Amino acid sequence: MDIQTAVQQIRETLAPHLNDFSLEMLDVVMMDEEWEIAHAMCLESAEYHHIELSDALTLVP
Repeated sequence: MDIQTAVQQIRETLAPHLNDFSLEMLDVVMMDEEWEIAHAMCLESAEYHHIELSDALTLVP
């Protein structure tokens, strides 16, 4: 799975858990196509909210 697809899928999972500001910040980073930064933001948010993600989404080989 490519990083862009992973970020988009994680964003959908995280959206109900993030406040408006956090979601907007993630969206801005995604619009700027900073996929590595967006992915790191997603992983940090998932960890904070105790959301388990598959290895495919975390891009673990």
